[in-house]
Amino acid sequence: MNRSRFFSALLRGFSCTLLACLTLSTFAQTRNNSACGGARLCSPQAVLGHTLVFERRAANPSGAKAAAAIALSAAKTKSVPVAKVHPIRPLHYFVRDLGTLGGSESFAYALNNLTQVVGSSRISGDSASHSFIYANGKMSDLAPLNSGDILTVGPTGINLLGQVASGAIFNGVYQPAVLDTRTHRLTNLGTLGGVTSFNFAGVANAINFFSDAVGYSYIDDTTRHAFLYHRGKLTDLDPAGTGSVAYSINDFGLIAGFASNSSGSAQATIFRNGSGNDIDPVGQESYARDVNNLSDVVGEYLIADGSAFHAFVYSNGAFTDLGVKGSPETVAYAINDLRQIAGTMFIPYQSTCGGEPCTLYKQHAFTHLLGNNVDLNDTIPQNAGWELNWAFDINNTGSIVGYGTRGSDSFHAFLLTPAIDKDQCKSGSWKNLGFKNQGSCIRYINTGK
Repeated sequence: MNRSRFFSALLRGFSCTLLACLTLSTFAQTRNNSACGGARLCSPQAVLGHTLVFERRAANPSGAKAAAAIALSAAKTKSVPVAKVHPIRPLHYFVRDLGTLGGSESFAYALNNLTQVVGSSRISGDSASHSFIYANGKMSDLAPLNSGDILTVGPTGINLLGQVASGAIFNGVYQPAVLDTRTHRLTNLGTLGGVTSFNFAGVANAINFFSDAVGYSYIDDTTRHAFLYHRGKLTDLDPAGTGSVAYSINDFGLIAGFASNSSGSAQATIFRNGSGNDIDPVGQESYARDVNNLSDVVGEYLIADGSAFHAFVYSNGAFTDLGVKGSPETVAYAINDLRQIAGTMFIPYQSTCGGEPCTLYKQHAFTHLLGNNVDLNDTIPQNAGWELNWAFDINNTGSIVGYGTRGSDSFHAFLLTPAIDKDQCKSGSWKNLGFKNQGSCIRYINTGK
């Protein structure tokens, strides 16, 4: 098998991050802000693209489900209808709660093709948050990786070798780092020379099979630049730019991220061989989140009328809108080598706000395939008790990770596995999958019910 086919079939390094801060009155203009405040609502892990770090033992920002809903006026938000949202059968998944490191919440951000999952979890007493790896049915603590007094949302990347991209504190400063989970060796990738007033120098977002890592590092106390770490050397990917981030790198060295234009607006960008290529046809604001080994790129962009962010896929020079009608936010975070996409969309529902009718929005995880955006909540057992809010990564077996709620207001990391073979129900596995008996497990595989 040639190298291209081998790595297209088996390998992918991924990074994904989360939009967490939305301004109610000026939704589309908040992406470049560095903190949540005023009229904004924050999700559990700070601001999109690691632009905010937070201290351990800070107040739990997740709160109740209501904190994950965004109140807007009852008037419908304008958007461009492109993709429809509906369940497709026989697409259905087993859903597994990954548990925690002893605390109340956990968040999964990435997985590799061995279905090793990485993320963050609160530890006992919710006294701190530590990074974790989930493998072979067990969650293990990865401290000191992204587990000190300064944290990002990570880790957000793991390759097939079990190397995890994130950051750690060295000499009092948070810096990009990679942890090899096989040897437990933590490697400081270095920085581009800058550090913020809160001792943050940068973070690694993704790592490919060849141990090439990407992320961003500060060049002074306010400006961050995308970087590539290759063979022990950290290289600025945007040396003349005013701000950039690298989110993902495939096994052929193609890098997805964003770079700021002359007006300071983020533009979805592909970095290759030392140069960046803006792929946003609208040119207002956009982010490239992931790139697979076929060079397909996914992310989100602000549509022409400025009313909503839509997910997109960029393939063979064509930019395709994957947005959802009536949703102010649809984000594609990951794409595998089978061109299956995972992400999050904001869906509307009617409620009452201060005694007046209003429209609320909540996050639902989705996958995109065969031209459709599919709400993942429609693809799991009806009695599972889950609300799947965020989907951040999808591997080449079709497994998906993210987090949601399950019978409480606390978020838990989940792993979705395609339900395709009755052998998945054997040897008591049906119990771990939440079924009453083996027969009901097999019936679910065959019928989705």
